[in-house]
Amino acid sequence: MHRIPNALSVPPSKWTFLAVLLIVPLLLQAQTTIFYQGFESTVPCNNWGYTGGVVNSETVRTGASSNRVGRSGESNSLVFNTVDVTGLAGLQLRFYHAVRGGSGPGMDTDEGAVVQVRINGGAWTTIDAVSGYGDYNWNWTSTSGGNPGNGCLYTMPNPMSYTFPAGTNTIALRIFSTRGSCPAGTALAYNRTDEGLFIDDVSLTTTTTPLPFIWTGATDTDWHKCSNWRYGVVPGATSDVTIDQTAVNDCEVYSANASCASLFLGSTNANTWELTIRSGRQLNVTNAVDVVRSGSGGAIGITLGTAGTGGISCGALSLTGSAAGNKTAFFRNEVGTNGMLIRGDVNIQTGGYLDLSGAAGGIMQIQGDLRNFDGEAAFEELSSLTWFSGGAAQAITTGGHEERFGSIRMGKSANDLTLNAPIGIRAALILNYSVTPGGRIFSSTTNLLSMEAAATVSGATDLSHVDGPVRKFGTANFTYPIGKGSIYRPAQLTAVAGASTDAFVAEYFPASARTTFGTMAEPTLHHVSDCEYWMIERSVGTPNARVALSWHNTVSCGVDVLPELRVAWWDTPGTIWRDRGNNGTTTTAWGGWVPSTAVQSQFGAWTLSSTTANNPLPIELLFFDAQAVDDRVRCTWTTLSERDNDHFLVERSGDGSTFHSIGRVGGAGYSWSQLNYELIDPWPLTGISYYRLRQVDLDGSATVSQTVAVHFTAVGQELLLLPVGTGYEVRHALSEDASYELLDAAGRLVQSGTSEGSRFIIPGDRLASGVHILLVHDRERRDHVRFVH
Repeated sequence: MHRIPNALSVPPSKWTFLAVLLIVPLLLQAQTTIFYQGFESTVPCNNWGYTGGVVNSETVRTGASSNRVGRSGESNSLVFNTVDVTGLAGLQLRFYHAVRGGSGPGMDTDEGAVVQVRINGGAWTTIDAVSGYGDYNWNWTSTSGGNPGNGCLYTMPNPMSYTFPAGTNTIALRIFSTRGSCPAGTALAYNRTDEGLFIDDVSLTTTTTPLPFIWTGATDTDWHKCSNWRYGVVPGATSDVTIDQTAVNDCEVYSANASCASLFLGSTNANTWELTIRSGRQLNVTNAVDVVRSGSGGAIGITLGTAGTGGISCGALSLTGSAAGNKTAFFRNEVGTNGMLIRGDVNIQTGGYLDLSGAAGGIMQIQGDLRNFDGEAAFEELSSLTWFSGGAAQAITTGGHEERFGSIRMGKSANDLTLNAPIGIRAALILNYSVTPGGRIFSSTTNLLSMEAAATVSGATDLSHVDGPVRKFGTANFTYPIGKGSIYRPAQLTAVAGASTDAFVAEYFPASARTTFGTMAEPTLHHVSDCEYWMIERSVGTPNARVALSWHNTVSCGVDVLPELRVAWWDTPGTIWRDRGNNGTTTTAWGGWVPSTAVQSQFGAWTLSSTTANNPLPIELLFFDAQAVDDRVRCTWTTLSERDNDHFLVERSGDGSTFHSIGRVGGAGYSWSQLNYELIDPWPLTGISYYRLRQVDLDGSATVSQTVAVHFTAVGQELLLLPVGTGYEVRHALSEDASYELLDAAGRLVQSGTSEGSRFIIPGDRLASGVHILLVHDRERRDHVRFVH
């Protein structure tokens, strides 16, 4: 049996060891110095300011100086300034003390010193004290004694240490000398000129990690000057920075580039300030930048230098002012040579203000969404450029207003830009910029993209165009950068007659003009396109213009005789396609243009047409077939044209009802030349089986071909059943006078007869649908086959 010892029997030395084990982890908790005073001539960034005492070199712990109180004729008090420690945890005060530290008289019996703190602006509270004992001396490592003889025993550990309670927001410290029977609450100098209490290496530390970085601007405007930060440390790439209403001066990044993890700029009172990133300097913020003006007063925000070589990059940007339309939380970049990269969203909230307007205009590169929930005036864009980039899907959203832009540049490595609000472009739409694909813009009738009278467009491709309607104001010739999906199919308006405030809207549709509207056409037109059309309509006013439609080498469903192409307009009241002529077809690397003969005064649906059977324009599967070849079945098919064709599936059935895919062949996507395809079934079913072709579009829709029956004879089988008309031709390797019986699934005789040579015909016009069994035999052999009619 093992006896558990009584706790009271544990030796005191063991209790000491156990206590150390419990206390050491607490002492090892990381402490960061936020304020410090060593009384040296070189002031540290986290200098803890003070008044009183006497700086001297008589005895020091570190450095060249210490501070002395109590000597007769000198200062009897040392007071450290009130410091803000809001939000910090584990606050600890620490300092070293000594009396003389060398030869000579020390603190007398009736002399002492008191340490007091003032927390959160309250009363001074004593946290420690020391008393003397007959010229008692101690050095920087000794614990002071007291006078037990007269009952005045005050000792103070070295270093003296005090932990502040939770909820401490401000701290002040004072140390003063006293004279009397015991340390009292009144400062009084000692009675001799060779006495005194020495203080050195005073520090205030915290366990808070990471340390908050709060701009005070106490010295000047330099971001990189440590004395401008609350805790005397210049922020780095992992620092969360705050600039708020406590700032004395504005903040500027000018002596070097700067970085931080996040940046919050706010003010809750009338105090205002500005963060400026000067020319030639860069501020890199890993995460979000938030500007929040929640109190009354002027505007606060960020400005990029006017000389135009500064820059900022950040994860996101949010601007929130104190009231709608008052522009009290701003970001300003008015020079195009400044760099401005927002790797996430830009949010203009109530009272926010994004100013890119200037003589040359600023550039904003954004990789997230752009949202403006204040109003159109909250985004000043005159002469500016907004550059949508990156690989994420992006959107433009407003509170309901049309958002105006100077210019828009599409330079995306993947995905697209969706309009959740109408937008207007003053100067230029630049598509497919710098990287491929560049990205498409998805618009709609509600969320319309409008090009103003002086606006231009460039760079449109299959992967970078407007998928949806585009409106263009003014009378300048214009090519609409429109398409659908991965197809760029522009239209042109030239010789526009109207006012600068008039507008047309155009949209492309990759759908059959015949099916959508009708096949009736004027006698001069043989047929119209079966695969595409454009809607070109007046949007504002009653302008007129010549209409030019584009044709494409691979998308327009087959263009082969250019002079016979025509522009056709759908006359809705007349329910007929009208011939609008061909003013001279032109060619480009990808296709070309077919302009109408004259300026048009009626608008609506438009499509390509042909005066003859040339220019086929529809999509066509020429044939699908399946044949038994040796021990396999060979499936072949030919297309004359393909559009949006993703792939083919060859499907097989044993009963003509339930089909399963046996193979996939990729489609050409778009083609208007003859293409031949093949798929081999290496394991065909014995007897009659059925094959068909399923063509699947890029959007998942599918079309199924006619069914083809195949009779396959396995190795060792001598019957071959081939469909002929409504019946079957039977071929066999038995004697020429072989007989046959045809049975239904229940074994009842349906037909019988005798072969004439090595083949015979089974009429099928009176055969019931279902499973049948054919027996063929002569005097020596017998064979059969099962099939479905």
